[in-house]
Amino acid sequence: MLAVPAATLIGFVFSAVGMAATTWIRNFQDFDYIQMALVPLTLLSGTFFPVETYPVALRWLVRLSPLYHGVVIERGLVLGDVGANLLWHALVLVAMGAVGLTVTSRRLSALLLR
Repeated sequence: MLAVPAATLIGFVFSAVGMAATTWIRNFQDFDYIQMALVPLTLLSGTFFPVETYPVALRWLVRLSPLYHGVVIERGLVLGDVGANLLWHALVLVAMGAVGLTVTSRRLSALLLR
């Protein structure tokens, strides 16, 4: 039952960061850059393969991904492994969402006041 609010938090983060990214798009071809970021984000999120299977140098990069934190939260909730570590992952997602909202707000204000 807690998986729905967690999925909502993940959606909030990706919508905030996605909206921030779209404020820099000038033409249709720039959407390729977003796609170029989403594919590795999905493949390296820990959804398909455990993070431990990646090389050590790549693990820290995977742990910076917002999708990784979302996967850890959802996996913990579904498997019943609820603990304080899930709160840490949720706080990281809230911080990323707040940064995305702040960037979006400032960029749109600057673009609209031109």
